[in-house]
Amino acid sequence: MRVSIASYARPEGCRDKTLAFLKRAKWPAKDIIIFVASTSEKKIYEQTLRKGTYGKIVVGKLGLGNQKNIMRDFFEEGEEVLFMDDDIESVLRIVPRQGERNSAVEALSFKKYAKWAFRECRKNGVRLWGIRMSTNAFFMSETATIGWLLISGGCYGEVNTRAKAFRVQRADGNQDDIERTLQHIREHGNILRVNGLAMKTVWRAPGGFQATMSLERRHANGRAHAAKLAEKYKDIIKSVTDAEPPHDVDYKLKVSPTRRRIPMPLM
Repeated sequence: MRVSIASYARPEGCRDKTLAFLKRAKWPAKDIIIFVASTSEKKIYEQTLRKGTYGKIVVGKLGLGNQKNIMRDFFEEGEEVLFMDDDIESVLRIVPRQGERNSAVEALSFKKYAKWAFRECRKNGVRLWGIRMSTNAFFMSETATIGWLLISGGCYGEVNTRAKAFRVQRADGNQDDIERTLQHIREHGNILRVNGLAMKTVWRAPGGFQATMSLERRHANGRAHAAKLAEKYKDIIKSVTDAEPPHDVDYKLKVSPTRRRIPMPLM
């Protein structure tokens, strides 16, 4: 199981956030691969990142969609890969409080949870899993859901496939997480979401691949892309509506006919 991080114009953020968290979680540095957009960026990252906190820096291509396709070809077919943004401050796990409101603490056992999630994926015939986007413990529970749920691109696990059906169609990667979720549902019936884990991050922080285009253009592209997805996956998508900033589109999915919950271990 390896970690794949696509990073652009955020060497300090990658160093101080995602890599720092993975070090606290004792994730082996040799299994962490960072993908950058150019040879000049690679030099900057090599000078900025702390030695011994990652395994390799790979030069890919500008554009999140381009990078995700390069990542697919880099890893072996069937390899278990955890994909993370470069600005994840932490991953939290639920702490149930009997008779009180739940709380959440940093998931220093994150690698154990990732291994468990991949095992459950294979057991249930799915190849994509993710975690909650909100760190509000009120919305977290000691369960995982197998069904039709949108999986954020910030932190997710995938049993890698090089199949053309899973390639990102847009070079800029706009809404790649939504399209990836729909692709997996179409091909494998369901996805898995771990409800007791959540990512702590700052959405739309400076830098990153979204810095390559204006917010107005990104929103326009997002709405146009949403219309195409709504037609292509109308058997899965319930509605597509305008969303509150910073998100451009809000997707709601229909309920999977085989949706179910399974218990999540506390580690």
